[in-house]
Amino acid sequence: MKKTLSIILITFSIASANAQAYLFKTSYGNHHSSRSDRIAFGEKLPLISLDSTSVHRLDSLQKITDRNFQIAFKIFSFLFFFGTLNLFLKCFRKGKRVKEDEKLATEKKLAELKVLRNHLNPHFLFNTINSIQTFILENKHSIADSYLVKYSQLIRNILNHSQALTVLLSDELESIKLYVELEQLRISRGFDFEIKVDDKINQKEVVIPSMIIRPLIENAIWHGISKKKSKGRITLAFIAKPETIEICVSDNGVGHDDTKAMIKKSFVADRLKLLDESFSNKSSMDIQSANNVGTIVSIHFSNDLPR
Repeated sequence: MKKTLSIILITFSIASANAQAYLFKTSYGNHHSSRSDRIAFGEKLPLISLDSTSVHRLDSLQKITDRNFQIAFKIFSFLFFFGTLNLFLKCFRKGKRVKEDEKLATEKKLAELKVLRNHLNPHFLFNTINSIQTFILENKHSIADSYLVKYSQLIRNILNHSQALTVLLSDELESIKLYVELEQLRISRGFDFEIKVDDKINQKEVVIPSMIIRPLIENAIWHGISKKKSKGRITLAFIAKPETIEICVSDNGVGHDDTKAMIKKSFVADRLKLLDESFSNKSSMDIQSANNVGTIVSIHFSNDLPR
C-alpha cells in the first residue's frame, strides 16, 4: 500500500498580474524499516496559469490584509502612546506627592519647634522663676510651692501637646487655667478671667487646634490689660456653630490699631495655616481692636477635626 503527499506552491506578482503554480508530488512506501526508506523529490509538473479573476481575488485579499495590518498598527501605536503617557503622569504625580509630603513633614517639625520656642520663651521662664524666688524670699512658701507645682504641670502639658496639631478641649483648658493662674500671681492688681463653653460642646470629645489659645491670652494680658490703670478682664468663649466651632478671646484692655497686624503675623496664624494644609480644614481668624475699648479675636475651624 502506498501513500502519496502532494505539495502545491503558488507564487504570484500583483504588479504583473501573472501567477505561476508548481506542483511537487512525492510518493513513499509504507515500510516499517524507516531508515532504508527513500523519499524522492523532483517530479516537477508543468506550469499552471491563473486567470484574471483569481489574480483579482488575490489582489483584493492582499489589500484587505494590508489595511487590517495598518489599522492594527495604528491601534497598537495609540495604546502604546497613551499607556506610556499615563505611566509618566502617574510617576510625576507620585513624585510630586512625595515632595509635598516631605515639605509638609518639614513644616510640621518646624512648627513643633516654634511651639516650644513660643511657649517656653526665655522671657516667660525667667519671669516665672523670678516670681517663685520672690515668694521664697518673702517667706511665702505655700504660695511658692503652689506656683512651682502649677509651673511644672504647665511645662509637662506643653511638652506633651507640642507635637500634635489638635488636642481635646478638656486638655487644652487645663493648660490654659494653669497659665492664667501663674500670670494672675505675677500681676500685682491681677485680672479677672472667665471661661464660657457652649452647652452643645462636650469638652472630653471635641477636638480643637492645639497651642493657639495661650498666645492670644498672653497678648491680651501684656498688650492689653497690663497697660490698663484699672483691673482688667479676659473672657475665653467656645461657641458651637452648625459645622464649625468658634473660639473667642476678648479683653477690655487699651486696644491698638497695630494689634491686628501683630496677631496676623504671629505664631497663631502659622499654626492655623499648617492645620489647614494637614487636614484640608478651612479655618479663619477675625480681629477687632479699638483704642481704650479692647480687643476681640475670633477663630473658626471645623467641628470634626481628627485627634
